[in-house]
Amino acid sequence: MASIYHPPDPEVYKATDLIDFLSDSCDQILHDDPDAKIVIAGDVNQLNIKEFTHHHGLHQMVKISTRENRVLDVFWTNAPYLWKTGKVHKGLVRSDHLVVTIIYHQSRQGR
Repeated sequence: MASIYHPPDPEVYKATDLIDFLSDSCDQILHDDPDAKIVIAGDVNQLNIKEFTHHHGLHQMVKISTRENRVLDVFWTNAPYLWKTGKVHKGLVRSDHLVVTIIYHQSRQGR
C-alpha cells in the first residue's frame, strides 16, 4: 500500500520520473510475490498515468469527481474485487477536495 501526492507543478522532479519509480516499484513487488495486492492512493492532480495503470492492471476505484469536475484523488488497485467503489463526501476540514472513502468488501476476502 502506498500513498502519493503529485503537486500541480512539481519543482524537484519530473512527472515521468515519478511514474517510472511507481512502475519499477510495482514490477519489483510483483516479481517478489506474483499474488501481491497493490493499492496506491492519493492526490495526483494532472499526472498522466493511463499507460502505467494499464500496464500494471490497476483499477481506479474512485469514479466520482473529487474536485470540481475532475477525479484528482485516486485509489488504484490490482485487486478491485476486494473493494467497493469509492464514495465522496464533504470533509470536516476546509479543502477544495471532497473526502474519498473506500470500503473493504469483506464478502469477497477469500478470493
